[in-house]
Amino acid sequence: GEAELARRAAELAGADPAALRDFELSDRSQAQDPLCPRFLVALDTERNEVILALRGTSSFSDAMVDLIGDPVAFAGGAAHAGMVCSARRLRDKVAPMLQRALGRLPAAPKSPPALVLTGHSLGAGVAELLAILLLGGDDA
Repeated sequence: GEAELARRAAELAGADPAALRDFELSDRSQAQDPLCPRFLVALDTERNEVILALRGTSSFSDAMVDLIGDPVAFAGGAAHAGMVCSARRLRDKVAPMLQRALGRLPAAPKSPPALVLTGHSLGAGVAELLAILLLGGDDA
């Protein structure tokens, strides 16, 4: 199930599975919101970071996001419509998770808590657009 996928993901990344805070990695859970990408949220206490990692294209739903490729207005320019939709759906889902995770990190003056967004392929594109949204960019 989900927990086993998360444990394997942590193992592959060389991370402690206990560092994982929230995750949706199973394609079964994607049926509820097919345009929202699979993700995991982890804490790196050594670097004082919350990491949001997004999966690349792996499922039929992900492929549909890839195919919704018309350009749409976004942040003063244009972006891939499917990725914009995915970034907005993901923001709505993970914003509270990210706030909780950031709240677990110390507010050290020399190393304030940071949020790292990363992804592969489709996940990387969605991560870039999500960063703009989280920084208060285009929210139409």
